[in-house]
Amino acid sequence: MIRIASRGLRRLAVPALAAALLSFATGAAPAETSPFSSRLQPGKAAESVAAAATVVSSSYYRATLVLTCSGTNCQGDFPFVGNRRQLNLTRVSCLMQSATYGVYTAGRIDLRATDGSTSMVQFLPADYSTDFGYHSLNRAVDVQVPTRQNARVLLFLASGGQAQAATCTAHGTLDVIQ
Repeated sequence: MIRIASRGLRRLAVPALAAALLSFATGAAPAETSPFSSRLQPGKAAESVAAAATVVSSSYYRATLVLTCSGTNCQGDFPFVGNRRQLNLTRVSCLMQSATYGVYTAGRIDLRATDGSTSMVQFLPADYSTDFGYHSLNRAVDVQVPTRQNARVLLFLASGGQAQAATCTAHGTLDVIQ
């Protein structure tokens, strides 16, 4: 029994190894066609290390954002965090409306600097979708937005879907730092 399974694995391993070696030798990499891509390099990690700061005061934060929809996606930017401030997002809730039978693919929150570069991505799967084109998200998140950065929300439908409208609300705390 073990001998038969071993032979079957060997038959599968040779084509897989050949494909990997060919890809390595030619420098070919799979094309990135996902709308979820960011400026992060494949195989490279991006670390986000916040400097130690003293929190002077903290207040509840809640902001609602109407996203701009076009084609298969909707996106919008929460305001940039001001000087001596730090935003700690703990929950994001969104409602997206699409054409009937539109299929929600996924979404994400990008942490963005003033130059537009992305330093962190947190994904937002749907909690519930209907055949009538309503997709709701209500996710606990852990996103720390430092001074002079903001959070961008992007929501995506599967190819062929038509996004019509979306609104998101972010909850957390806004800290004044020293």
